[in-house]
Amino acid sequence: KTTSDGAANTNPLERSLCRQLIQFLEEDGRRYIAEIKVKNEIGLARPRVSVAMALTLWATISQLAVSTLDECFFGALSKGLFDSQDWENEAPRQSAASIASLMITIPSLLDASTRKKIQSFLLSDHDGFTVLTWILNASTFLTDGDQIVSEVNARSADNAALCKLMNTSLVQMLRFLSCDSNFSDSIISDTLLQAITSRSVGFDPVSAQVKIPHHHQSDPLEELNKMQRRAGVTVEAMKHLPDNSPLPSNLFRRSLGLHFSSISTTDTELGLPGLRNVGSKEAASAATVVVALLCEQFQPSALLGGVESGVLQLLGLVIHAASNVMKLMSYTSDAEESSE
Repeated sequence: KTTSDGAANTNPLERSLCRQLIQFLEEDGRRYIAEIKVKNEIGLARPRVSVAMALTLWATISQLAVSTLDECFFGALSKGLFDSQDWENEAPRQSAASIASLMITIPSLLDASTRKKIQSFLLSDHDGFTVLTWILNASTFLTDGDQIVSEVNARSADNAALCKLMNTSLVQMLRFLSCDSNFSDSIISDTLLQAITSRSVGFDPVSAQVKIPHHHQSDPLEELNKMQRRAGVTVEAMKHLPDNSPLPSNLFRRSLGLHFSSISTTDTELGLPGLRNVGSKEAASAATVVVALLCEQFQPSALLGGVESGVLQLLGLVIHAASNVMKLMSYTSDAEESSE
């Protein structure tokens, strides 16, 4: 079916219900922004109406078909993110706040079908964008301490409040993705590394505008700086996960594997594939940055916990990589002596 076919076959009552739920999330998002501006935090207390609507929201998501949700709910909810390139436009701000409200209200227990719907919403590709990538990039831009942003942007108070809300949203997204035992650990780690290396969306800190870069040669140092900032925001969000979260350990092992695979000729033999749609050099750069930040911010027990066969696989890769480095050093030394 085409999108128009799906819309035509959607029950009018379902479309109306989805519009009401989106309106609730928009109002809730504005309420969170206002609350943060006054209290500098998101309070735990919620109006009874808001609690009732949140329960209705998740009950509805669990019951509606995926095609209906994609057309009438998720598509409309994220439309502002993907349709507008102007960060000063209200549409992407409203979408970001509404998505944050969705993630904040997510119940601790969800059935497998509903979980799959939310996973698809967060990770589905939209011409190089995903909701997770967009939120990470926007949160990175708003977290930037560059004074130019505050001076040029007249909405600095709104930005600060929205930044805190999106940081909270990012934590909730990571919590949601990492607590599902049916969702592969490697998929979560790869998703984060892909988001950190992504060039599909970037933010100009002066004009505060979302930019989709053209196929031109970019400055490697600028790209590395963006990677470091995105990785910093990601690792900071991970610090707010429960102590028993497996995500820091899983991401550490995956990143360390990619780091050493860049100097090993045996990475495919050891079963360590690269990142999908990401060049090997980019993946290795992002992995190296993430490994360094994780080592700075987490205890070794958190990074090496949950011993699995993957640890032995990783040790094998480190040994092979070290061997390759030694061979390269020996070859270089022999070549220098021959030239003399």
